[in-house]
Amino acid sequence: MRIKSIIMENFMGFSGKKSINLGDDVIVALVAANGSGKTSLLQALRYGLTGEEPAKDIINAAADTCSVTLELLDDEGDITTVTRIKSRQCGNKFQINGKTSTLKALNDQIERLAGARLESLKIMSSREVVEALTPTEFGKFLLSYVNKQMTLEDIRSTVALTDDAKAILEGMVPEAGISVKGIEKLHDVCFDRRRAQKNLLQTKKGVLAGMMPTGGFVPYEGKPMNELEEELKAIHEADAKRKNYASQKAAHDAAVNAYNNEVKAFNQAVESAKKYNANLQSIMTEIEANKASEPDYGLRDKLNNEIRDLKSSLKNLTEAKISQEMSVKQMRSLLDAIESNVCPIHKDIICKTDKSAYKTSTANAISDAEAGIKKLEAEIKGVEKKIALNEQKVVEFGENESKWKIYQNTLRQKAQLEKSRPIIPERPVKPTLEEVKEPDSTEFGSLRSEREVMADIQRLNAEADNKKKQEECEKVKEEIAALEKEIAALDLLVSVSGDKGEIKNALISLFVTALETACNEETQKFKKGSCFKFLVNDGVYIFFDPGTGEPLPYQNLSSGEKAYATLSIMHMLNQLTSSRIMFLDEMSVMDAENFAVTIGFAKDVEDDYDHILIAGANHDDTLDILKEEGIHNVFN
Repeated sequence: MRIKSIIMENFMGFSGKKSINLGDDVIVALVAANGSGKTSLLQALRYGLTGEEPAKDIINAAADTCSVTLELLDDEGDITTVTRIKSRQCGNKFQINGKTSTLKALNDQIERLAGARLESLKIMSSREVVEALTPTEFGKFLLSYVNKQMTLEDIRSTVALTDDAKAILEGMVPEAGISVKGIEKLHDVCFDRRRAQKNLLQTKKGVLAGMMPTGGFVPYEGKPMNELEEELKAIHEADAKRKNYASQKAAHDAAVNAYNNEVKAFNQAVESAKKYNANLQSIMTEIEANKASEPDYGLRDKLNNEIRDLKSSLKNLTEAKISQEMSVKQMRSLLDAIESNVCPIHKDIICKTDKSAYKTSTANAISDAEAGIKKLEAEIKGVEKKIALNEQKVVEFGENESKWKIYQNTLRQKAQLEKSRPIIPERPVKPTLEEVKEPDSTEFGSLRSEREVMADIQRLNAEADNKKKQEECEKVKEEIAALEKEIAALDLLVSVSGDKGEIKNALISLFVTALETACNEETQKFKKGSCFKFLVNDGVYIFFDPGTGEPLPYQNLSSGEKAYATLSIMHMLNQLTSSRIMFLDEMSVMDAENFAVTIGFAKDVEDDYDHILIAGANHDDTLDILKEEGIHNVFN
């Protein structure tokens, strides 16, 4: 599988869309100055290929979504595009050939095209990942590709086991031996079996604790069974007499209480009847005393209408009387003026006109008006009298209406009271009861309680079962001992078959020996005198001799020495995992001479790969070497 091109959009340092063609060569250089986007491109290739993200945010700060699309060319020349999309709001999306896909389908497609597991591609796509592998992770990774089988004899000869553990192992390891997956299955089976046996052990211990009485089995020292049975019989007879007396006494007391209750109920009924009759008589007296008649509301309305009309007439008559009185007042003022000789124009002018005719007519008019006023006053008194008479009738109507309502309410009280007329039962007859005699306490006063006798019987029966229970306890103890022995053997097997156990360490030791030889052959190609040493101890520890004759722990190597060691290890891991892609990033730690050796090594193994991506800073000597070797630099 080859990566033809990569299309990035808003990925890390790239703003907008950026497309880069990786060309047709196997060896491709990604050499550029710091800050030119080289790191973003490497991270985009790793993200698009494996889904691995760096620690920092991969979405460009100016965007909300980023994507990486890879064009992958298979061995038959067909191109498949895979796209990973990440959004701040909508999460992750995936596409194959532009169509929506699931993450699993996309990863399966990449594994099929690459011919290697995705976990292997994640490791091989970055030197930093290889360098960061812990001994345990490195050992576990190597184990996943070990295909050697360990026989039962191999395990016995390399792992210290007890006889019990060996006996269990014989039934679990086939004659052909077991692989890494077989060891893991062995571990799981032993782990589950140990858990089950531990649970069974706790159950057995619980059973034993329940079988063993506190303080052990106490011997019985008391009456024989026949005497206990006779004593128990006497207790039962005495109990029967007590119960019979209690039953008769209860029946007697119940009869007396029933009679007393009947007498009480009879007296209460008689008293209720007296109160009822008194209430009824009071209501009947009130009904007979009430002389109200049913109100005629039409009459009341007629009276109210007449009062309204009379008050209207009264108002009109009063207004007419007031008008007449004002006319009389005006005419008297006029008469006074006529009788005066003074001219109304000026007081010094004396009027000599004869006013006799005017005086007579004015006096007659005043007399007529006063007669009209007296007539109006008479009419007003008549109307006021009628109004007072009708208003008195309305008051009388209201009083009658109130009495009528009281009368009706009293009738309702009478009807309600008659519904609850008390019934007086027949006078109760006192029952004739026989006297109940309590049994003589001397008959059974000295007897023990049934509980005490039964306790003796139980102890006697327990004594008979003592021997049988002791035998059962011994049997459970033997089962517990056998379980503890088996659990100890399973503990040992779980330990030696675990990820850090001796069985896997023994198996990986066989594989690491061959890997060490192969790595040493490869490292000699670009650094004479250097060699690897792998130490297996709860994982695989890497030691590298850069040519000084002293192997150093991998983490103690210089940057350049670590680059040599990593190059050899990555090549061997690629061979092991069938991966045909190798990322050689941060090659700028090498000087020009060693960088040239690295390029030579890449050309030597070119046929084993679809892609070898070499990344580093654009030093002049680095660019010159790339130019001399004819290696295409993507950043040119």
